[in-house]
Amino acid sequence: QMCIRDRYQRRVRGWRESTMGGSRAGGKRKKRRTHAKDQDLDLIEASKRPPKSFVFSNGEVPKEGRALVEDLKQVMEPNTASSLKTRKRNVLKDFVQIAGPLGVTHLIPVGTGTRNSLNIRMVRLPRGPTMTFRVTHFASCSDVAATQRRPVSVPDAYLNSPLVILNNFASGSSPHVKLMAVMLQNMFPAINVSEVNLAGCRRVVLFHMDKQSGEIEFRHFFIRTKGVGHTKHIKRVLKRKKDIDLSHLEDIADMMDDEGYATSDSEGEDNEDSHVTIPQDTKRGRRPATRKSAVRLQELGPRFRLRLIKIEDGVFDGDVIHHAYVQKTPEEAAKLRMLRKQREKEKDKRRAEQAANVERKRQKREARGTRSTRGQASANAKEEEPDDDEEWYKKEVGSDSDQAE
Repeated sequence: QMCIRDRYQRRVRGWRESTMGGSRAGGKRKKRRTHAKDQDLDLIEASKRPPKSFVFSNGEVPKEGRALVEDLKQVMEPNTASSLKTRKRNVLKDFVQIAGPLGVTHLIPVGTGTRNSLNIRMVRLPRGPTMTFRVTHFASCSDVAATQRRPVSVPDAYLNSPLVILNNFASGSSPHVKLMAVMLQNMFPAINVSEVNLAGCRRVVLFHMDKQSGEIEFRHFFIRTKGVGHTKHIKRVLKRKKDIDLSHLEDIADMMDDEGYATSDSEGEDNEDSHVTIPQDTKRGRRPATRKSAVRLQELGPRFRLRLIKIEDGVFDGDVIHHAYVQKTPEEAAKLRMLRKQREKEKDKRRAEQAANVERKRQKREARGTRSTRGQASANAKEEEPDDDEEWYKKEVGSDSDQAE
């Protein structure tokens, strides 16, 4: 019985050491895990810093608007504040003030406009411009997944930024179209082709410009690769982890002659243009250095269409560069610019007056002191007063005490 108990204890001790990562000899676990440190923005050049964004709701928004905010946060991963919460008393100025110290370059507030329309504003910090879009059509990620037979769930795909594709934004377009293309492209990190990691390219974002309606269609896809060069039956054999039962076949060729071998209509031949050569990790197993695969896209969502309303020069308040419905003459634009400058001067004047009033009240308050300091000063004054009976008698009676006697 003692031998059996000692053997059991040794087995349990070895199991604990193996599961906890320790060595059987010393009994002490050796740390092999390392933690990636966050990059310091001060050590990175301004031109190479990745753009960061705040996506939040502004004011009262409907249920669809809140769903759009959550989906956009997921699209902008990992360079966005996923856990950002807003309150009713928060205003846009609050986000602008905290964006600078945190290195945020873009603000994307979602709110309601006139006639209860759902609007999205895209702001480039710190000097603008500000673009206002109206959401004409919208489908959330859950709506897109409900229409798919096998929706995909890939949390690891959101560890890297998506690729950006701008379609139909021609170089000879209007100035506001060019500005839109630059704004949409700079919301995501730039890609260095010579240093990019293909394993990290898991998502793609598409902005398609409809020339007829002037609307921008947004789509979000997951990139998946599938090996080519094998038939459907061979792929099924290669994917099986267990041994295949061939006892009912006389020859292995009978498996290829099966009636169910024919390819279905939904699994036709892939387009040759979608075939690419992808490098593989040769350290694990006997793998070839490269593999020919077909690139396929599966939609993740959300899906929506945007219509540009206006472009402002500043951050939420500036000269209107472009408006989809209101056209201003140069004289009217100059008049509005002059009125804006007058309002800014009046605002600066009021700020200076308020600062002067605050300073004057502070000095008056310091000179007067608090209640405790005033009480202490009066007590000290009473103690310092001389106790002269003759002066008191002269003040009260009107003559000296010797003359009265």
